Amino acid sequence: MCFDTDSIASMVEVGQLEENLPNSVMLWALKPAERADSKDRGKVVLRLWNVADEPRQAIVNFEGLSSVQAVTHIETPCDPARLVNEEVVEVLPGKQFTTKLKGQQMRTFLLEIDQ
Repeated sequence: MCFDTDSIASMVEVGQLEENLPNSVMLWALKPAERADSKDRGKVVLRLWNVADEPRQAIVNFEGLSSVQAVTHIETPCDPARLVNEEVVEVLPGKQFTTKLKGQQMRTFLLEIDQ
């Protein structure tokens, strides 16, 4: 499966759940997974950055979303035993996922997209 970055960019929307605060959650990177020849073929890496000093609840709307996995910045799976409750990703398949970001935190996710 091959992704056209222009078509992917039109399918994604990033924000935060805190409506009473200025939006400080940014889409920092959106690209094909590095290991495109392995089991991650057709997956997309998405990196979020909370530029505020306070925590934010990020929301990512992504058309065709089927799964989300937290990964390190070098795109290796995070050890599930090391993930704490606030790092849990809540996924609504086909539509969106939410996750908490600490102040000034960057997080990377591996997304599987149904096309």
